[in-house]
Amino acid sequence: MPSSSIGVFLLSQIIFITCEATGWIPNYRDIGGTLFGRITESLIFREWFTFYETPNFNLLTICFGIFLLYGIIGAIKNCTSNS
Repeated sequence: MPSSSIGVFLLSQIIFITCEATGWIPNYRDIGGTLFGRITESLIFREWFTFYETPNFNLLTICFGIFLLYGIIGAIKNCTSNS
């Protein structure tokens, strides 16, 4: 499980970088006025978490980053439990 979350994070970043570089961005529904819209329009997402121009990609990167953290913790637990 830990290696799959690391793989998902890396694959998603490659896809996001490719989409930003080529200008091809999926046609997401308008998230204005929803919970996710409020999150992406918050001060912390507009100033700190601006990895990409698309707010949806920034939100997904944070979500996948949480799974990445879970994967790293799981990998460390696996390495220490085998010793």
